[in-house]
Amino acid sequence: MVYLCGVETNPNKNKVRFQLSFQNKSAVNRSLISIKQIKPSILLGCAMNYRILESNSYKEWFVSRFRLTSFTNEMKWYTTETVRGQENYTLADSMMKLTEENNNFQPTWVKKSKDPKDLKNVTINRINSVMKRYKGRVIGWDVMNENVHYSYYEDMLGKNASSMFYSLASELDPELFFFAYFHEYNTIEYARESVGSLINVKKKMEEIIIPRKQDDQRRNSQAHFLPTQPNLSYMRSALDTLGSLGFPVWLTEVDMPKYPNQVKYMEDILREAYSHPAVSGFSKLTLADNHFKNTEVGDLIDMLLKECLEVTKEMGHFQVVQLEIDA
Repeated sequence: MVYLCGVETNPNKNKVRFQLSFQNKSAVNRSLISIKQIKPSILLGCAMNYRILESNSYKEWFVSRFRLTSFTNEMKWYTTETVRGQENYTLADSMMKLTEENNNFQPTWVKKSKDPKDLKNVTINRINSVMKRYKGRVIGWDVMNENVHYSYYEDMLGKNASSMFYSLASELDPELFFFAYFHEYNTIEYARESVGSLINVKKKMEEIIIPRKQDDQRRNSQAHFLPTQPNLSYMRSALDTLGSLGFPVWLTEVDMPKYPNQVKYMEDILREAYSHPAVSGFSKLTLADNHFKNTEVGDLIDMLLKECLEVTKEMGHFQVVQLEIDA
């Protein structure tokens, strides 16, 4: 009997060839080979909010399913520094502790600044504060959120503002398995988008890419699908384009309004994403009601989690992602 261990592959995306022989080099003829995937090669996570600190039902429902999460608002700038100069990380610290135990807007005072030098300094202080606090405890930083649709920093600080902040983030956390998020919406789900179009997103990425290895950066795309049959051909084409840049693609904020065919269409969307070689993970859907009983979409996610073996003891601790400094 021959055992093969530690083979890294995704059966949905790759062809794998095994060549086996006995110790004496003779061929292994008419042998039956069985392959079992013990760890998923794609991550499926879900956002959490502060109410998980108040509800055992919420915590039990969440930790039984997911090993990847992003805090909804609790680590955002407008939550941790509501009043300038008064930082409060109480909620974020408590939620971070919970995740470790279980294995986009700015604050209103920011845009009141009319002095570019002051804006630059306060933003640099923000990045230093949150990244140093959680360094080594997260897998990625959403450095400039939706900065194709919105250009506040570029308008105030010049066209290289995004690149400057990405570079700073890279310097602050060089040892982390670093992902520089590039986070936009309507890029893969809406073919008629003008501002966040593939062309504009690709151009923006090429402008701000910092001199790091390609596998140290990540392209994130929100995916707020309309309650109609999704255009899977366009979605596939969009993922091809994003994937051609050489960065892993994560789909975040994947959702669709309640709709008679919502579950069917969401399954089509998620399977399309999962089967694409450029996509590494996705998250966010309304999966349970106020009593933490699964919605129909929640049942769908449970089925997909079971398929890709996401809920396993081997997955270890949660991995948490969040830093947003742009509007």
